[in-house]
Amino acid sequence: MVTRLADGMPMSSSSSPSLMAEMLELLLIKPGSNILEIGTATGFNAALIAGIAGPAGRVVSVEIDPPTAEQARMALTAYSNVSVLTGDGGERERLPKGEAFDKVIVTVGAADLSPAWVACLAPGGTILVPLERGGSHALVTVGEESGQIRGKIVGWTGFVSGAGTLSTGHPLRGLAMVPPSEMHEKSLRAGLGQGAWMRTMGVHADEVDFYCYLSLIDERALWTPFGSGLVEGRAWAAAGQGMLRWTGGKHLAKDLERAFGDWERLGRPSTADWLLEFHPTSTLPRKETRWWVRRRFYDWVFRLAADCT
Repeated sequence: MVTRLADGMPMSSSSSPSLMAEMLELLLIKPGSNILEIGTATGFNAALIAGIAGPAGRVVSVEIDPPTAEQARMALTAYSNVSVLTGDGGERERLPKGEAFDKVIVTVGAADLSPAWVACLAPGGTILVPLERGGSHALVTVGEESGQIRGKIVGWTGFVSGAGTLSTGHPLRGLAMVPPSEMHEKSLRAGLGQGAWMRTMGVHADEVDFYCYLSLIDERALWTPFGSGLVEGRAWAAAGQGMLRWTGGKHLAKDLERAFGDWERLGRPSTADWLLEFHPTSTLPRKETRWWVRRRFYDWVFRLAADCT
């Protein structure tokens, strides 16, 4: 739910209670934990975290929007173990100096993992962050293992995109509206729309599984009301609910159908089948991996778990 607009765009929002609960369960917060939250919004999530961490724990929440930060600060006055800071939570200088956190929870869509979060993570700690892929977000747990930053996709959802360091740096894309006479469709040979129902996306799990793969191999990928899509200007194609739909030329539909076939030949890997590594940008030769994404701070390397055993 959007709680504040700036220049007509969402600046702050409050996640649904079910999503908040899911994220807090994934973090495995223990009493006495030191927690960093990026994106305070109303302060409700920080209050929940403070209750779990208990009086021996500490919660530092960072909010980039000054009016939102002040409102949250006032709402949290009864919580002595919660501090609300104003600033860009992706920048190291905006975080408490020299303080290590057992858990970092990011409650806005992030274009990349911030080196600041990795630097302030205590040994054995975990970062939970929604990483943006084509307008939706892979919910990823991140930690350090033997000096390597590794992650695993634990869910898929949609957040308000972060501002500042966390910004995607590109305008929001959407589908061009066309009359029904200009839209074409046909059945997908193996279909989509199977598996568990994902409340956060309002679709079946296999539709998100395919989109995860599509977003790895094609920068034109976009999550659409019709499912996994490819967009070029006003032309688009989308696969979902057992159908392939397109407008503005069939080339995108052919590309999407080809990607669907490749995903099937891989055995229809689910989001949970992917393991991630984060390497500082430009430090890993491309030939080292088949699937990768370059962002501002890190190259994200994706590997299938079955290939790593």
